Amino acid sequence: MYRINLLTSLVLLTATGAPLAQESAADLIARRSPVIEKDLSRSINTIERAVIPASSLRVLAKELQLPIAELAAIEFYRANLSKTGGSQYDALIAYAPIKQISATGRLVLTMKGAKIDRFTLWGNDDIDVDPTMHWGAFLSHLSSTVRGHQKRPDGESVALQPSQRKLAAAILRQRRAMANNRQFTTAMRTLMRNDQLPQAAWFGRLVKGMDHLSATASELRPVLTEEAMEPFQKHAKAAAAAYRNMHEAVNKKDLPAVKLAYSALRKTCSACHNTAAATDSENTLFDTFAPHYQKLAPRTLRMAVGDDVVPALGDQETVVSQATATALRAIIACQRHVPAASRR
Repeated sequence: MYRINLLTSLVLLTATGAPLAQESAADLIARRSPVIEKDLSRSINTIERAVIPASSLRVLAKELQLPIAELAAIEFYRANLSKTGGSQYDALIAYAPIKQISATGRLVLTMKGAKIDRFTLWGNDDIDVDPTMHWGAFLSHLSSTVRGHQKRPDGESVALQPSQRKLAAAILRQRRAMANNRQFTTAMRTLMRNDQLPQAAWFGRLVKGMDHLSATASELRPVLTEEAMEPFQKHAKAAAAAYRNMHEAVNKKDLPAVKLAYSALRKTCSACHNTAAATDSENTLFDTFAPHYQKLAPRTLRMAVGDDVVPALGDQETVVSQATATALRAIIACQRHVPAASRR
């Protein structure tokens, strides 16, 4: 059993910041705790509601350009949790409704300091079961985007020269293409193991991403050596061709042909990642872009689909992906204003 610390009542706000309704902290915790324990696969030892002051919510709403009611709907808890096996730790829990999934759609995560610990998404059969782990890969992509932002130096963004802006955009395209590839290969590991076909709808943006990388490779010249440019373009073209071949085989329901094209994709990805690439080090293509992106990227965490976020595979309308990314961005901003834990 968990112990409840009664700090305050939850105050729901309208879009104008006026009180809408009240639920006691005890009632809310009693209703939420079983859901949180199940979602996080953690046992709750102690838990207390942590309510961000309305004045801080108004500042955050202006900063994030989000409705204040949307921020007020995110619930924060300070808790002591137990992992399977018994080890305990303190964490901040965030519970954000994602109505774009379903009436019960929700993002539930834990944070240790400013770092994301566990990160889960729930609300429909595809997401809850996640048979090919592509939703898990999407959440990993979001976490990676946040971590990358947190590694950047503090302070205002430095005004970039036109050539720097062009390079930053090119590296961002490369990062999106790689994030798409990672989601796809994560899903394919399960599908190939079970002799199942991927969805035909997945391939449009995969082909487009690799075609674009090949066509705009010259914009990466400040990062890539001349010797690396040719294999980079060659591998991007080969990856696009592999995706096209897989798409055609999927439409024909030809599993052996899908496996053959997927094997070709993995080989060209591996060869590309291991190409010596950087102009200022001995890094390979796999790890050469990140330092340049850290230097050139804006200081603002945008979390926008089509910018620093790619949508989950199968989310063709991108609505759920964007809602999840927006909720995570709000949580990261709000956690700085969460009151400290009470004395126990």
